[in-house]
Formats: sequence, structure tokens, C-alpha cells
Amino acid sequence: MPVVPGTTYTFGSWINASANLPADQGRFGVRTGTTDLATTTFSAGTGYAHHEVTLKVPPNIHELTVYAGFNAPNLDTWIQLDDFTVS
Repeated sequence: MPVVPGTTYTFGSWINASANLPADQGRFGVRTGTTDLATTTFSAGTGYAHHEVTLKVPPNIHELTVYAGFNAPNLDTWIQLDDFTVS
């Protein structure tokens, strides 16, 4: 998504994770290229939970990628994403 260098943004999403997701193996964050700028972890849940990260955009960065994912534990595991926000 396009961003303005030097501006502080908060990125969020509601995420539901299956019972097989191990502790702190889910990730929600923001990166530029392959470099994480802000990330938070999450675990299995019993419904949607809100996750967010806040960062000040570094100089000369004009585009960021917001992402969510997880490290699979070799079991049937999933995450569901809803309502991404930027403020």
C-alpha cells in the first residue's frame, strides 16, 4: 500500500486461528520487500481477535506490504482474516 515517509501508521486486522496453531506461531505485520518493519505474534483462538502494529515509516519508503501468516505444525491448521484497517 502507498505510504508517506515519516508518517506514523497503525495497521490492524481481525484474525481467527484454528486450535492447531501453536503458541506465537501466527504473524501479523508490515514489511518492505523482505524486511519486517513491525510484527506481532498470535496463537490459536476461539474466535476473531484484533491484532495491530504501529510504525513510523522510514525515509525513502513509499510502499509497504501488510501481511498475515503462520508456521505450519504439520497438522490441519488455518487462519481467517477479516477487516484490515489503517489509521
